[in-house]
Amino acid sequence: MPCCLLASCGGGAPVRDGGITAEYRAFLDARGADGPADAQDGPDGSRFELEGGRLRVVGADGAERWRSEDGWYVDSFRIGDVNRDQALDVAFVVWKSYSFGAEHPARMANDDAAVRCHLFVYSLKDGRAKPLWCSSSLPRPIYSFELRDDGEQTPTLSGTRLLAQEGAYTEDYSETAATERAYAWDGWGFSPEQATGADGS
Repeated sequence: MPCCLLASCGGGAPVRDGGITAEYRAFLDARGADGPADAQDGPDGSRFELEGGRLRVVGADGAERWRSEDGWYVDSFRIGDVNRDQALDVAFVVWKSYSFGAEHPARMANDDAAVRCHLFVYSLKDGRAKPLWCSSSLPRPIYSFELRDDGEQTPTLSGTRLLAQEGAYTEDYSETAATERAYAWDGWGFSPEQATGADGS
């Protein structure tokens, strides 16, 4: 079993056309015009709003603090203190193309315009949302997930667990049979904790 869920994303060249590739447009067509809607209030008075694939954070004063980028389709999110640093975090599932086009650095070999599922974690500090951890393309798409604070706490484990219902990629982005897998926050990102599916993986 790999030591980490996936490598985190870093800086680099801008994504081609803001990620609005032909593949991403096809994904939007397959998903339909209306995306999932959800809203949750944070303990600090902030509000998290998801509508039509766009996630935004509104402060207690009503001002928008952050919104997800064009070319990102967010279909679910959860809030909590993932790394136990007393700051509010938001974990969200995002679908996007990972493609840099002509701007793609020659040292990178993972340019792929296909739309794939990712898990991002942002932290809210000083009224701003900042990336805490961002996965590369996941090997299996996440259909739904929850955050729990009932895990083991050690010098490297925060005690936050992520329980995910994962499936398989399909050409039309339809959902397949799901398997539940659990991950633990290890100080760098989410690493596999256990597998509870029939396939044992």
